[in-house]
Amino acid sequence: MKLGLHTERDKAWVHGAWLVLYLLLALLGRVYLGEERNDFGSFEDEPAHLVTAAMMRSYATSFDPAHPLRFIESYYLHFPKVASGQWPPALHLLLGAVMIPFGVTRFGLLVGTCVVAALAAWSIRLLARHSMPIPLPGLLGVLFLGLPLVQNLSGTPMTELLVAALGALAVHQYSKYLSTGSFARAMMYGLLTVLAVLTKGNGLGLVLVPIVAPLLTRRWNRIFTWGTVLSGLMVGAVGYLWYSQTVHFSQSTWASRDSDALIYMREAASFYSSEIVLMLGSLAAGLAVLGLVVGFAEERTRDQTAASIAWLMGLTICYLFLRTGIEIRHLAASLPVLVVFTGRGALWLWRYLELSPLARGIPAAGLVLVGFVLQAYAPMESRHLGFREAVERILEEPGGRSTPWLVASDATGEGLLVSEAVLRDPRHKELQVLRASKVLAKDDWLGGGYSLTFQTHEELLAFLERVPVGFVVLDLSQWRRQWFAHNQLLREVLEGHPERFVEVARLDCVRNGLVCPQALRIYRQVGAESMERHPLTLGQVLNH
Repeated sequence: MKLGLHTERDKAWVHGAWLVLYLLLALLGRVYLGEERNDFGSFEDEPAHLVTAAMMRSYATSFDPAHPLRFIESYYLHFPKVASGQWPPALHLLLGAVMIPFGVTRFGLLVGTCVVAALAAWSIRLLARHSMPIPLPGLLGVLFLGLPLVQNLSGTPMTELLVAALGALAVHQYSKYLSTGSFARAMMYGLLTVLAVLTKGNGLGLVLVPIVAPLLTRRWNRIFTWGTVLSGLMVGAVGYLWYSQTVHFSQSTWASRDSDALIYMREAASFYSSEIVLMLGSLAAGLAVLGLVVGFAEERTRDQTAASIAWLMGLTICYLFLRTGIEIRHLAASLPVLVVFTGRGALWLWRYLELSPLARGIPAAGLVLVGFVLQAYAPMESRHLGFREAVERILEEPGGRSTPWLVASDATGEGLLVSEAVLRDPRHKELQVLRASKVLAKDDWLGGGYSLTFQTHEELLAFLERVPVGFVVLDLSQWRRQWFAHNQLLREVLEGHPERFVEVARLDCVRNGLVCPQALRIYRQVGAESMERHPLTLGQVLNH
């Protein structure tokens, strides 16, 4: 039984219309769920991506003659969440470019993240349109945008959906190369792979596509051609140049790097295999398996299915061997090809049962959507609130713009305040935020080797006066879970010297959906705006 094919060539405006539709749907979903009211902390890395994108936008629009490295250092001194080197630059460049016309605002960032989600949905339609009848390819993109994980990621500046989009587009180009031998298709695959590698390390999984896909399809003459050799050299050169210079930064953040490799692999395999079923729903997951088998059996879809299988194999290797942490968000990169498999399986099943041969895919699409809604649909809600109000409260105080601030929280809480400050001063002309975890303590990225910078109240008091720190934000919502010695020392100093530190506000905050009444305490150091400034060096801010 063959799958119905849609072989008409879409005009450019049709592709553009679908992309705009997906963008509008992604934006409407974010607005409906109140994403514009949420602080940037759904994921711990979110503030770092926001600050880095804002920095790149600011550098591009400031026409600053300073060397890029000096600009980065200056930006980090003001907002210590810059992640250049920690992550590749592709996402930050894209978000920064989108924010050029919209400004470093919540709306500008939301447009950027939804553009990424729309590209991923559009890539699904591109993959499916020649193997499924209208309107199933377009509806699969809508299904993708409705997945709970995609809903959450589409409102956050994270790398996963961009890797998903670039990976699916690379699979599309390479499958076309397998069919035609086109030099241009091979080079487009190489270019998209380079962009994926410059988005996140798991983009390297695409390197497996030109190795495995020709073997699966027995197209031996496609393995070594000018197109594949040149694209391979391009990917290898860019990957080596970037990761050879930055791997020591990224490895410092890898989770479980000291644990046994086999234990990590077993935990990762168990987690991801169960989560992928929960994320899609058991019905859609079963249809995806069926769609993979059917797609490989059908001659006209075999090349694309083989390239998709190779991409999934590459991702699986990354999940098992790269110790970047075991989190469900990493699965997002695999979703476009899995959604296509799901649609293909649903279409085959509907036709096999001969329920409605003239429906042209509508019943199959309905089967997928109903199964998804019944089993997997779960809208995300705002989970982090309060830090925006803390920043606004400080700016109302005398010296709020002219003196540095110190924020004491966990990594996410400190990032939340830094990101809110960036939105008020994206060109880093006025505000400066210091992170207590950096200037009051020493440790590595994962908290190892922890030690206090200041041992006594007197030493800490002298530091706060020497900078001088005008305002301190103390987050008590984390005192049970991540309350370190430097937080306790700072609290003792603030509460033990009311003549020097005046409490100006107690604000409620929401952390991971949990309301924490009056957990944010804001203190002002009396007279700090008139004290002599002693700017900190980059080493002091990093505490190295």
